[in-house]
Amino acid sequence: MNPIRWITYLSLDAPLVALAWQELIAAQLGLSLAPQHRILIALSVWLGYTADRWFDGWRYHSTRSYRHQLYQRFRWPILATWIITLAAAFTIALRTLSQQELTNGLILMVVSIGITALIQKRILGQHPHLQKSLLTAALIASSALLFPLSFTTPSTQFLATLIPSLVALFTLFTLNCLLIHKWESPIDASHGESMQLTPSTQHRQFNPLWIATPALALLTAITNGPTIALPILLSLAALALIDRSANTITLDTRRTLADLALLTPIITLIT
Repeated sequence: MNPIRWITYLSLDAPLVALAWQELIAAQLGLSLAPQHRILIALSVWLGYTADRWFDGWRYHSTRSYRHQLYQRFRWPILATWIITLAAAFTIALRTLSQQELTNGLILMVVSIGITALIQKRILGQHPHLQKSLLTAALIASSALLFPLSFTTPSTQFLATLIPSLVALFTLFTLNCLLIHKWESPIDASHGESMQLTPSTQHRQFNPLWIATPALALLTAITNGPTIALPILLSLAALALIDRSANTITLDTRRTLADLALLTPIITLIT
């Protein structure tokens, strides 16, 4: 088994993405984050993703996804780890965060719980994968922005320069989710959540890259410099390459690579 897949199996991909973009946004704003900000974002995003996958493992009794099988096989140890992590996150937050940061974090937590409930109850209505992708992208983007934006009172000029970058970031995260849903359509079909695609029809399925590529290129062109634009375009190129190589990469590896493709802020931060 490819070791890189364990990043996804252990729900470490989303926390890494949130951390990378939080650091980049803080650097763009000239802010210095404290260790607790990094720890809490990583723990919070892990808690959210793990809860969603834990309920998936509970709900689906048969699946071809090793990720779901893992959460079924180790259901109770994972739940115990989740509870301990939740207690640790609350303890750190209560002892280290300011009142404003704590309030913002609690609001985001309530929203995250509500979104998880909507997804698990299957009450998203038509186009559930699109709606789930949009909601997931919004949560990850909000998590990355939570602490950097808590440091400052946004001015009109500040918002005018930052909003285009944030829209591009949200679009990138949505694209990542849509591509993963496209790749996992056979598994979704086995769960009764989407139409089963045959090999002859899979290549004709709507590819979000067709619209996202020119849209993101245009949007990043009007942002306030290459700080966010360059990582977004690099991530987009990596996603396009992974999608183009879909027939030669296994699904689990492809999914992990798609999330690792969002770690391009590291390139900007170390240069």
